[in-house]
Amino acid sequence: MVNRELLMNMSKDIGLPPNWGDPSQQKKIPCQLIHSNLAVSCEGNAFIRWLRAFKQSLAIYLPVHILPMLMFNLRNLRKDPTPTLIKTLLGALRSATFLSTFVASIWYAVCLTRTRIGPKLFPNLPNHNMLDNKVALIGCLVCGISILIESKRRRSEMALYVLPRALYAFLDEIYLSRGLGRNDVTDAKVFVQRIERTMRWEKAIFGLSMGTVVTYIQYRPDLVRGLVRGVIGWMIS
Repeated sequence: MVNRELLMNMSKDIGLPPNWGDPSQQKKIPCQLIHSNLAVSCEGNAFIRWLRAFKQSLAIYLPVHILPMLMFNLRNLRKDPTPTLIKTLLGALRSATFLSTFVASIWYAVCLTRTRIGPKLFPNLPNHNMLDNKVALIGCLVCGISILIESKRRRSEMALYVLPRALYAFLDEIYLSRGLGRNDVTDAKVFVQRIERTMRWEKAIFGLSMGTVVTYIQYRPDLVRGLVRGVIGWMIS
């Protein structure tokens, strides 16, 4: 449900009239409030979010791409410095573009659904604020398409990163459906139990994964990427 007090306080904090955040006075919460008063239109907000995310992402991905090159690929850097540096820079730009598109597409999909598509599909809703309880799912579905910007190799790496977390979520849903009601999740003791259970699964999956990789490095190094061999070799040497 829409939190009236939270929205009214937020509206006041960003310089908008407090009643803009009152669902009882607004048939539809204004976009400027959803955008944190960054822009009036969905497109303007998405563009600003993209620029902000790109700047922050580039600061993250430049070291991620440059450090492995300096640590494990100095031979190619000395042999062909310009092509190697260009390839590394393009990789960082590509990754930053992916992450900024991921962020902006969430905002744009949510905004577009609640302000344009939703009202047209459901014109008879007495209060379009009802859409705000569902549109986050649309944003989650759309933003995943941005993974296609990344290289195939990095897509597989991200899939391996996301898969355990999807498993945690799936197991939590099974646990809740069989043993607990939704309201019980707010209990502090239950929350701690869920965290501990998740940590056990995480340790088990990490241990199995790391054991598999180390075994392949020992007996079938040709199946492991050079960067992975270099990093793990440096860690355990």
